[in-house]
Amino acid sequence: MNEFVLFDHQDLRQAIHTLADFVANDRARVDKSIVNALAIYASAAHQVNDRLRECCRLIKIGQRSEALRQVAMEPDALKMFNDLRFRKSEWLQEICEEERLKVPPKLDMESAKILEKAFNTELDNKDLLEQHRMLALERAPLARRLEVLRMIRKTEAREWFWQDDVISYEKQYCNELQQLLNKPGVLNDWDTINRLFREITATKWEEPFPLEISEQIKSARKRMQHRDAEQELQPYDNKLLDVMSNFIADVEDLERVKVYEEAAEIAALIPEPMPLIAQLIAKSAPIAKKYELKEGDELLRNFENASDWIVRAKKVLKHWKEFDRQVEQLQEAMDGGMEWYYVQELYRVVIQFGWDLPKKLLYSIQRRAKRRKLVLLGSIGLGVAAIAGAIVYFVVL
Repeated sequence: MNEFVLFDHQDLRQAIHTLADFVANDRARVDKSIVNALAIYASAAHQVNDRLRECCRLIKIGQRSEALRQVAMEPDALKMFNDLRFRKSEWLQEICEEERLKVPPKLDMESAKILEKAFNTELDNKDLLEQHRMLALERAPLARRLEVLRMIRKTEAREWFWQDDVISYEKQYCNELQQLLNKPGVLNDWDTINRLFREITATKWEEPFPLEISEQIKSARKRMQHRDAEQELQPYDNKLLDVMSNFIADVEDLERVKVYEEAAEIAALIPEPMPLIAQLIAKSAPIAKKYELKEGDELLRNFENASDWIVRAKKVLKHWKEFDRQVEQLQEAMDGGMEWYYVQELYRVVIQFGWDLPKKLLYSIQRRAKRRKLVLLGSIGLGVAAIAGAIVYFVVL
């Protein structure tokens, strides 16, 4: 059975000071002052633990405000708890066991943490509660008051009366919404309908949102979504179609045409509309985002086709530029009189691109190849003649 000692604030402070010196001094001796200090410390620890645990029980059953009120009653339980945790106080129990003194109870650290967290939550909610009161006094729009009330409800999950208030406010707000939707022109106002759509879909409602109001908002939003989006996209779409109708075939032509001179002319024209097309696509992006148009939507088809065309055109042009670079190297090799085996290797690389060589370059290669063939045949002829002469010489001898 616990033996409690009566003490006041001054007694506790003196006891803590005495024990702090005792723990810190290795040569300290146990005397009557230490025993008396331990008795006061143990009584204070029992008292603090009991109060902290009772307050934690109140928090668990949803009575946080009452719990914090009781904690703060004199003497303040959390302040006393922190006073009892003097420097190196964790050594006190071990020293008491060594000196065969009565061991004081351990301080309930877990309960203290729960209550400190509760106090922090209370401080956070103080501003919200004040804001909620001011909005009510100012008769602020119900939507704003409901927003603040939901925030309080979220932080005060155990206080069930806040849920009842949220439900009451939601019912009033739904009545306001129905009255708003009945006003002329509202169902054709994109900004209003889109805002209401986000409110009913992105917000967690305590009770199911009225289906009739939800369908009105969603239906109006879907109808206006395409109507307004189409109206804003139309100028860019028309200009894009005009540009693309003149240049879209050029990529296909460059892939199909094999004659170098014709392909070079087409390749020079393809980059011309790219900046304008890219600009029109960029202008469509914020509109698509505003009206939440998804990839594949009919209204975005021309812009997506144009984007695909740019990707394809860049790929074909990159292939053409590499081909043209190889042609230039081949021309330099021919002009520089490089070895024939080197020219043949460059020629083998170039023809793999699929386009014909420039006519002048191709003619030069053909002439050199023909000349190489004649030289080779001449060399073979001279060799045969020399062998024949040698045979005759030996026969004569």
